[in-house]
Amino acid sequence: SAEAIHRSTAHLMDTLQSLLGRLRPVGLDEFGLATSLQRMVDDWRQRSRGSCDWTLRCTGPLDTLPDDLGVSAYRIVQESLTNAVKHGAARHVQVHVACSDEAVSLRIQDDGRQAVDAAVQPPGRSGHGLLGLHERVQALGGQVHIDQDAQGHRLSVWLPRVPASP
Repeated sequence: SAEAIHRSTAHLMDTLQSLLGRLRPVGLDEFGLATSLQRMVDDWRQRSRGSCDWTLRCTGPLDTLPDDLGVSAYRIVQESLTNAVKHGAARHVQVHVACSDEAVSLRIQDDGRQAVDAAVQPPGRSGHGLLGLHERVQALGGQVHIDQDAQGHRLSVWLPRVPASP
């Protein structure tokens, strides 16, 4: 009985850690956005076991972003990488995150094959997929552009550092 309780407790703790990581990216506060993004890309690289080529380029003072922009940028990249692999079966993924005094721009490009619309929003789910990404960007006063052609997908996001006045 004690062993069963131990296994159940260990499973619950793993589940809790996973949920906490989804709510607040692990290491974002401690290590900053650039390092957290690198860890995310490294994790995808390890999981893909060589079936996908990953490139991350970060420029500008990413670690000076306000909390909401840092978390949003992280989540946008996270959703984009998930879509590239799970929905598009991408073999090459490039991420560029740039920060200036005025804005943060994200560009994620992949050679995935599946139509963008298929990854937008499963019925009955909210806050996930590209619909959630669009809502997050809109709430921050930003812009999203998604292009698709025979070479794959390109997601471009622009987020102002200072939200526009209503």
